[in-house]
Amino acid sequence: MEIANYSFGNITIDGKKYGSDILIYEGNIETWWREKGHLIQLTDIENIWKSNPSKLIVGCGVSNGMKVSPEVKKECKKRETELITVKTDEAVKLFNSQSPGIKVAAGFHLTC
Repeated sequence: MEIANYSFGNITIDGKKYGSDILIYEGNIETWWREKGHLIQLTDIENIWKSNPSKLIVGCGVSNGMKVSPEVKKECKKRETELITVKTDEAVKLFNSQSPGIKVAAGFHLTC
């Protein structure tokens, strides 16, 4: 799976364009709604744990407007999942550069 393009409010993955925030795990792509909008909580990412990722890449928006709750950080540490939070354009580059065989989950906030 490769992200071909990202621009404010849009992301293209394997030829398909998405216009809302997304989660990626185990080859799945799903729309990503969060209870508190710009604060990621455990309930917002519960599906990613099914894939037991070794890495979670979070694109926090163009201006890094989204934040990760302390509970999510604690859960990542408990599961030994490396948590990377960066601006979305940087997160796209990181996601595309992952070595095959590494279990990576990702969340991309496409706007602010």
